[in-house]
Amino acid sequence: MQLIISVVLLFSFIYFVKKENVVMLIYSLFLLSPAIYVFAPQMPIKRFIVLALLLIYIKHRFFVWGNYQGSGFPLKKIILLMVFGSVAFTLFDDRLDLMAKITYPFYDALNVYAALFLVFILFRNKTDIVNSIYKPVMVCCIIIEIYGISNFIFDANPIAELISSIYNQEHIMKLLNVLDGAERKGVLSIYRYSFDYGFNSGLIFLYLLYYLFNNKVNAIHYVCMGLSFVGVFLCGSRTIIISMIFASAIYFMISHRSVRKVKIFLSAIVVSSLSYLFVPQINNMVNITIDTLIYQDSNLDKGSSVSMRTAQMAGAVILWEKSPIIGNGYNYIFVDLNWKKGTYHGKMAGFESIVYSLLIERGIVGIFVYVIFFFVLLLYFYTNRKVPISVFGISTICFFLFYAIGTGVLDAYVNMMAFIGISIACIESKTKEKIENDYYGCVCDNCKL
Repeated sequence: MQLIISVVLLFSFIYFVKKENVVMLIYSLFLLSPAIYVFAPQMPIKRFIVLALLLIYIKHRFFVWGNYQGSGFPLKKIILLMVFGSVAFTLFDDRLDLMAKITYPFYDALNVYAALFLVFILFRNKTDIVNSIYKPVMVCCIIIEIYGISNFIFDANPIAELISSIYNQEHIMKLLNVLDGAERKGVLSIYRYSFDYGFNSGLIFLYLLYYLFNNKVNAIHYVCMGLSFVGVFLCGSRTIIISMIFASAIYFMISHRSVRKVKIFLSAIVVSSLSYLFVPQINNMVNITIDTLIYQDSNLDKGSSVSMRTAQMAGAVILWEKSPIIGNGYNYIFVDLNWKKGTYHGKMAGFESIVYSLLIERGIVGIFVYVIFFFVLLLYFYTNRKVPISVFGISTICFFLFYAIGTGVLDAYVNMMAFIGISIACIESKTKEKIENDYYGCVCDNCKL
């Protein structure tokens, strides 16, 4: 069965590379479970999607464009910084052999930041970018949310069970069994973790929120917004809920439509959300409130408690002190700590923050590189904030960062980076159009993105 699925996916992505079908990209990002592998276990599906995008870039770079004039990507330097960082971390890692020193930076790019650049390349010459992905996003929303709601109502997830049996993903069945007996249920929908279901629901909600204020919509749009909003709560993660509230507040704060009093109110939401993330007492109080009001359960032991986070921080600091400057090396947590088969500390249930994993594996230098990376992205969007989709870009990054700091990344990178790449393509298209209109004179009545 694995071979059949791999062959089907392979031919599908060959077609995608040939036709450069943006609709297929959106469906692939949202409807293919990250638990699926192509020619398992070598190629996780998310990595395979990015690899297909890379082939499109190679096709254009060497076989289509002829006299290559450059990609037009405005953030080349920050991508080069990430590439340099990936290579440097592996070069100074004594644990790795020569082949690993070559392949690990490539895997790091495919897993983390390459989708940003490659999705931009795919969309940069497309017309009406926002509308081209609108219907596919709506379809994906309806499928994953209705299926997620059915999981919650009927207490069954046949798709996750099937994928688990095909790919021997034992942790999915373990998670389903845990959630089946939990008072505060966390729905997986078609994904590998309930967090991924919540994150993708929140990402869709933010996109639909942006679209609502910049385009004409019908009743189905409001239905999809409602479904995605429900999906955020069904995932059972308090961090996801607060992250979406935080990102929505950021969107309205920066949006030019927000009046002064509304911005003051939204600023209070942002400060409160950040307090939830960084102040243990407030985190504990909010967790109890959400569990009691929404999930009818005030037992924090069934989720990530303050004591658990404290234990994780203590464990992360102990490991970080072994190599504080450049960290312990790429994939140290899963390989050297054998995290898939056990835990480093008896009280730890995981490294539930991107900060912990970066400290352990990349050290202070790694933290610095990632801070610069996201700062440059935010600065780019803020500089172009007069283009409406830039506000969506800022809120999406804030949503991801809040989620990643509070819970960890899991399978969120590729989808988030893809939407950031689409947003940058929209902004650059708008900038190019403005330059042409200034030179030749405007030829359209409405060129809003």
